[in-house]
Amino acid sequence: MRIPAWFVVAFLATSTPLLAQGPLPTSPQPVAIVPDRGWVHVLTRAVDVNFNGTQDAGDTVAVWHRFNRAGLDNGTYAFPWANAYTNRPAVDSVNELMYVIVGDSLYALNTAFMVPMVREGWSEGGVAVSLMNDTTAMIAVRNGYTDPGVVRFVHAFTGVSMPMQIEAGVNVQMTKALNDSTVLILSEGNFGAADGTLAIAERSGTTWKSTVLCTGGTPNHFTVHDGKAFVVMNGSHEIVVVDLATRSIISRLSTGTTGYDGPREAVIYDGHCFVTTFTGDVLVFDIATGSRVGRITVDAKPESLAIVDGTLWVTRTYVAGGYAAERNVNIYQLNDATSVATTMVQERASRAILTASDVITVSELTVSDGSIRITDVTGRAYAVVIRDAATSALDIANLPAGTYVVTDGTSSIVLCVRR
Repeated sequence: MRIPAWFVVAFLATSTPLLAQGPLPTSPQPVAIVPDRGWVHVLTRAVDVNFNGTQDAGDTVAVWHRFNRAGLDNGTYAFPWANAYTNRPAVDSVNELMYVIVGDSLYALNTAFMVPMVREGWSEGGVAVSLMNDTTAMIAVRNGYTDPGVVRFVHAFTGVSMPMQIEAGVNVQMTKALNDSTVLILSEGNFGAADGTLAIAERSGTTWKSTVLCTGGTPNHFTVHDGKAFVVMNGSHEIVVVDLATRSIISRLSTGTTGYDGPREAVIYDGHCFVTTFTGDVLVFDIATGSRVGRITVDAKPESLAIVDGTLWVTRTYVAGGYAAERNVNIYQLNDATSVATTMVQERASRAILTASDVITVSELTVSDGSIRITDVTGRAYAVVIRDAATSALDIANLPAGTYVVTDGTSSIVLCVRR
């Protein structure tokens, strides 16, 4: 069915973010999304509105939501009132267990029946848990906010401490085992200083030796892909790419954010790095070139994100423009290497173009900063190829016949392609 240009223009004037489905309902302040075989686990943080450590009216406990991969709610579990580090859980899919630090206890939750097994005292001072293998848990322990921390090892089933630990940096944030003898340790460093680190620790017996790379200001998260670590730098507003074979920093990708609106977490999919920011969006980088090739507008401040069966799940953690707790998870459909169903421009398009050409000129749009987005009327996004930024020329040879919206985030046009 042909869709007339006037319909698209009218639709643009009133549209809301186009999601693949949802948003999925959650408790306030979702901070982690963990795909796990047939499930997707979404964890929320406890909300202490006045920061007094007591559960008052309006405060909420941390909650574990379990969804199936179609996004249908399949159960919830409410943690007791405590400082729960639900943003750094670990999942053992083989044994159907999820580990979460709650207060000074390590909760091992059966993911099939949502039953907790509480191991009290296991994680005193712990802020993050990860797994070396299905029997060994690593607990990142923070030692105040100015002294170096450590990574402790415990037997995941018995809780028996193992006779080894790894020295960490100040404000240790998260860990990840590459194998049984190599562990990555991310530390934020001192507040306001550019002394965050990624340590690559290697074991010989029970002794660990680390290669420590100074990444810069306030690293918050990292993900590993194809022999590289992609470190999200909340303070210095960039993604630091580390070659794990050479133990060296090989590139830095600027996010263009400023102040307290920096990048938060990242995930890799189909040759692209997706990064949440507190500006209220997800930035998309081409890994091969390091260029920013897309942007997804989120109607909140997002924290965690994950790829689930070709869709992008994004938490709505804080309200847009503030730090009050938001709720729910948005799901965006990914269709190709560059992106997603994005937020349509909330204004009337300036004109319509009818063309059979492979090149168009969009002089009313800004095409020099990588912000151009092309979507069809269902919200499906297409790769943007800039032929010549100086003349605002776009190459649209990849677009099949149909009706599209081309926008720079401020202005837009309707594009009708004939083939």
